[in-house]
Amino acid sequence: LSPGQLRARLGAGLDVLTSRRRGVPDRQTGFDKAIAWSWQLLEPWEQGALAQAAVFRGGFSLDAAEVVLDLSTWADAPPVLDVLASLCDKSLLRRGATGELPDEPRFRMFEGVRAYARARLQPAEAASATLARHARFVLDLAERWARCDELPAVRERAAHLAAERENIWALVEPGLDAGAGPGEVALAVRAVAALVPIYEGRGLRAIVRRALDHLLELPASAGAPPAALAICWRERARVPPRGELARSFLDRSLALARGHDLHEALAWATLRLLPMIADAGDLAAYHALLDDSRRRCADQPDWRAVCSALALSYRMVVPLPPELQTALVAELPATATTTRRPAVAAQIHWALAVNAIFDGELASARDHFARVVDAYEDSHDDQASLALARGNIAAINLALDRDLDQARAMAERSRRALLDMGLIEGVPFNEFNLALICEGMGDHVGAEAAARRCLDWQGQLGTGGNWMMRGDTGRVAAAAQLAISLTWQGRVDEATATLAMTTTWTVEWTAQPPSSANIVAAALALLDAG
Repeated sequence: LSPGQLRARLGAGLDVLTSRRRGVPDRQTGFDKAIAWSWQLLEPWEQGALAQAAVFRGGFSLDAAEVVLDLSTWADAPPVLDVLASLCDKSLLRRGATGELPDEPRFRMFEGVRAYARARLQPAEAASATLARHARFVLDLAERWARCDELPAVRERAAHLAAERENIWALVEPGLDAGAGPGEVALAVRAVAALVPIYEGRGLRAIVRRALDHLLELPASAGAPPAALAICWRERARVPPRGELARSFLDRSLALARGHDLHEALAWATLRLLPMIADAGDLAAYHALLDDSRRRCADQPDWRAVCSALALSYRMVVPLPPELQTALVAELPATATTTRRPAVAAQIHWALAVNAIFDGELASARDHFARVVDAYEDSHDDQASLALARGNIAAINLALDRDLDQARAMAERSRRALLDMGLIEGVPFNEFNLALICEGMGDHVGAEAAARRCLDWQGQLGTGGNWMMRGDTGRVAAAAQLAISLTWQGRVDEATATLAMTTTWTVEWTAQPPSSANIVAAALALLDAG
């Protein structure tokens, strides 16, 4: 058999690994028989340890083994570490490091060995007790790391959660079964919530999306801890379908946060809800949510800042009362200097960067976006925002007439990162930045290509996407940039037709930054100049 054929047959079982040669010992005639022969040579406590270790997925640490493996049945059993070492010497376990945690060895077993040992985890009561210890250890570990959002521990969070993701996911699967009980559903909700720091900002994988869809529709999910439920409802709103349904998911997260004094959940739900409410034009609801969340987080500076940050960066869309704007400009930098949470620092500096752009202080904006990049690189979280921050720095470097080669490289790197992660909402804005940079470098063909990609992505996203390139206003800006690129190439008729197309689009200039109007004026002036 070829390697491909062998792999395909192994998916149906290990019977293919059978020898029909005569004159060989029985233990050498099949994979199962070889494992069975090795099993019979083990001490009773070694058999017990191997059977219990089979509940792990993707390997386990020594700490995990010492909690999950119960050798008390055998009075003369050696310590767990010695038993594991003996199983490694007999090639039934493998010891090695992972890419996530190179300095922390983990134990693994071949899948065939795991399946054989798992079938011998008897009686049923012993299997249930082992699975319960496994669930407690994995959830306690995952939830403890998921809560580590402060320096320096946050730097290790993603690595520890990634190393245990298969064990965490093993707790999700029982909750997805049709006959799952309330306890299994609640455990599954907690496990999905613990996985969020791995996937947040990297695009929720389809399998996690399906788990959220299924679990949150089950009445038994209401029995999960409120903090885990608030996270799951918030993350469910990150993926399609959007619009009113996404807002309803965030409303549920917000209600749980308010009902149980979950300041962190309240802050992140507020951050996500405010732009949706602004897009709907409900200014009264916008200010009511902002005021209420700030009041509830009055003694929590970090979470109060997260509630407030978006309002400052949205002030050209939803004007702020002068006294509140003044307060935020003073309050947010102070919190940025004291917080130990990179995610909070990133939100604050993003808001201050956008605020500086509105005030025409581009050098300050670039410095704040650089702090955003530092924060996300520090925590290894939210790769989508990291890519967008790099794209913004690239555009500002262009505006300040700095190193355009570096600016272009950053913008292209951001585009690749967004596409690789499937986070397409930020792509139009990034493509627009790239078009500006190419134009500044005199690469009119590259600018044309980026502007066309911007328009294509806007057509796919409709009213979604980054707010500065959303809807008809964003399409007008992209079309105007395309017209500029075409004009520089001498394709005046195409440029004129492109600008004429924009007259069919409804544009609310007063609700957007003036840059969109300015670029249209620049395109028209260029055409007038021939």
